[in-house]
Amino acid sequence: WACRERRVAAAWRVFGRVVRAVNRVFTVLAGTLALFILCVILYDVTLRYVFDAPTICAIDFASFSLSSLLFLALAPALAGGFHVSVDFFSQRFSPRMRRAATVIAAALAIAFVAVLFWELLDATIEEFIENNLTDTAVPVRVKWLYLVGPIGSLQMLLTAIWMAGEQIRGAAPPRPADAVMLSREG
Repeated sequence: WACRERRVAAAWRVFGRVVRAVNRVFTVLAGTLALFILCVILYDVTLRYVFDAPTICAIDFASFSLSSLLFLALAPALAGGFHVSVDFFSQRFSPRMRRAATVIAAALAIAFVAVLFWELLDATIEEFIENNLTDTAVPVRVKWLYLVGPIGSLQMLLTAIWMAGEQIRGAAPPRPADAVMLSREG
């Protein structure tokens, strides 16, 4: 049994490292997309108001990028505790009840994100079958815009599972500074 427990513990540590590494990559990608959106909007505003020559595609690029940014940022935000939470009542709980409430909340988050992943995956598969184009100034295959949804929600699901496992094991919850996972630890 001891050998099996060591293997399970080692596999859990590897799983945690992979989840944190992917979250670091997603954080960098989301930040890069935010910078891209800023540049595109700045470019369009400059052309529109300085040169009286607005672009026809800036809003399309910004909108497409914004949806990708959202799904890439979900898991790192969850890992850092940046999602909305209510702790008004939890302060009145005993430490044991607070931990139980945290585990229940994690289970509910896992259920919600699993449904979100399933629905996004279903919609994305449907778009790959239908192969539709967007009705925008710059036509893009909808399937490529949808693809980031299941990828981001799957990473959020894996992050929620890892966080719930850490709570059950009694490990300290991640600090907000660890959320962006920019430290070189683990």
